Amino acid sequence: MTSLSVPSTLSRAVEFPIQCGLTNRGTVPAVSSRLRIYLSTDNRLSSADVLLRDWSIPALAAGASQSQTVTEIVPAAVQPGSCYLLLIANANGVVTESNQRQQHDGGTGHSLTAGSGEPEKPIS
Repeated sequence: MTSLSVPSTLSRAVEFPIQCGLTNRGTVPAVSSRLRIYLSTDNRLSSADVLLRDWSIPALAAGASQSQTVTEIVPAAVQPGSCYLLLIANANGVVTESNQRQQHDGGTGHSLTAGSGEPEKPIS
């Protein structure tokens, strides 16, 4: 993951875009893999986190980059407050990597506020 762009404030049950840049920093092509996007109360993946998207990423040539954008919705059941988007590259483990920790982008996850569905009046 080389870039990530999401709105700083989200509202429950309202669509929002997620744009991310992916780069194969290796010297050989990378096969098609999965990118999973989770909503979490902290920056660590756990079974309590909400899976928002399990996304197919096309194969990438060595040194190639691509940008991907999806539209997501914060589930209405999510409680307002601070939360993180966790993006897990190569979530299905099919791409051999020299550093497996690079695939978990929890450290880069953005802190977000899940509002009420009315962006101008977030729930406190």
